[in-house]
Amino acid sequence: VTHEEIMSALTCKGTDHIRVFTKETVPLRYHYSSSKRIGDYIALGQRDTYTYSEKKDVDPSKTGAHGYDYIEPDMPSIMFARGPSFKEKIVLPPFRNVEYMNLWTIIVKHVRNSEI
Repeated sequence: VTHEEIMSALTCKGTDHIRVFTKETVPLRYHYSSSKRIGDYIALGQRDTYTYSEKKDVDPSKTGAHGYDYIEPDMPSIMFARGPSFKEKIVLPPFRNVEYMNLWTIIVKHVRNSEI
């Protein structure tokens, strides 16, 4: 099976609701290209797009979802925090989920490990 055949099989015909990438073509903001845990192909669904292995599995009440594009305006971060490093009753504007690592690094005063 060729790379082109795999890409074609993973790409939904007649819709752009799911985009398929390789480690080389996935947008850099996902930080997937160097991870050993990411497969050779990455399928990214748009907001409100679900995938199922079989039609009989289609039951939205029994599913979870993650992996949407974090720059999607309708998918802002939600964060609740409590402890000595956080002020009480503060509401901040949305921020990118990828900024959590910077926050935790500051809180625990730990040098960021580039392997994480």
